[in-house]
Amino acid sequence: MLNFNGQQIIDYQSPMADSSRWRIFQLRPNDIVISTPPKSGTTWTQMICALLIFRSAKLDQPLGTISPWLDQKVQSVEQVLAQYEAQTHRRFIKTHTPFDGIPYFDNVSYIFVGRNPLDQFFSLYNHYKNSDRAAIEASLGQKLKAPFSADPDKYFQQEIAKSIGWHHFETFWQAKTLPNVILLHYSDLKSNLAKQISKLAHFLQIDITMEICNWLSTFASFDYMKENASNLAPNSIQNFWQSDHRFFHSGQDGFGRDFLSVESIQFYDSVKKRYPLDMIQWLEHGKSTHR
Repeated sequence: MLNFNGQQIIDYQSPMADSSRWRIFQLRPNDIVISTPPKSGTTWTQMICALLIFRSAKLDQPLGTISPWLDQKVQSVEQVLAQYEAQTHRRFIKTHTPFDGIPYFDNVSYIFVGRNPLDQFFSLYNHYKNSDRAAIEASLGQKLKAPFSADPDKYFQQEIAKSIGWHHFETFWQAKTLPNVILLHYSDLKSNLAKQISKLAHFLQIDITMEICNWLSTFASFDYMKENASNLAPNSIQNFWQSDHRFFHSGQDGFGRDFLSVESIQFYDSVKKRYPLDMIQWLEHGKSTHR
């Protein structure tokens, strides 16, 4: 099973996920793979894909049932594979696995969504605060590591800056010129959602007018998704969240830097120097012509 580099796919393991499931998952021609770091716009992109494919905001099942996280250990691999195998519509598959851990086929579409790492951090920080630890552990059948630090600076410096998704993004940045790979950005989605829906539709070869994109953007808006969180938040069926609505915390953009100490920002600035400047500029700001 080869990745985009023509090498054997890499397996990623965590208490929550097992990417080796990709080794037995049968991708179909025209499948859509949505691969993002957590809290970068995954659910948002799933909703956009659902709207483009079904042309309706009324989903027959919860979004997380239509497009389950393939690697997540909450369901057995047999259950998740059966869910996807039973689907006859164009499938859109959720994963948080980097591109080098996913099988690559030129007849499959791959979507990455980037977000300013500081904004992503605070979204993830609030995400963990909203989690129901007992419900998650019960679903996984195991205890998780000690709770994260309530001090955002300590949490950022000890945990997040070293694993915030740099490698994940880097794998897609290396593949950004492939015709079946698209890089979207959270900031661009925020600034002109209808335009980004149109861009994604064009990439997916879905024939759609700008008028319809404007209409669909209402149902992909932050307010709509927050209001319908019980049907759109992932793992709401398993009661993973203290509040489904707070899964969609604020949807803000460009605020992360204001909440961290000078020392944390300096630490962040030192980490990002390890990567190419154009890659970091896109990750922080978006607005790129790269596909």
